[in-house]
Amino acid sequence: MVKSLDHVKNWQGFTAESIPTKSSTPALDTFIQQLESGSRVLDCGCGCGAISRQMASLGFSVVGIDINPNAIQHAQAFAHERLCFSLTNIASDDLPAIGGAPFDAVVCQLLISIVGGITDR
Repeated sequence: MVKSLDHVKNWQGFTAESIPTKSSTPALDTFIQQLESGSRVLDCGCGCGAISRQMASLGFSVVGIDINPNAIQHAQAFAHERLCFSLTNIASDDLPAIGGAPFDAVVCQLLISIVGGITDR
């Protein structure tokens, strides 16, 4: 478990509109091309779900998780049969079972850089 929870409080305080995301994801695009159609993908640290939505539009079944309730609430407006979102802290010692598991792939866009401090990563 990550010792410092300040990062959790900080991240949970972001409004949905202020959550950072990348507009250009060439490495992710290359990765996605290697997945079989219909693959089940977990998007850890999904924020407002931009990458999750992109993957679902390509035919993947996607579960997006994030610790920010504002982001998840925003993302859930886009949920559909192949796209769902869950308020989940992946750094928790008691990580709940994530619906949709097992997954064929996991995406962590920008997540590692914000989990805990440098010694926690």
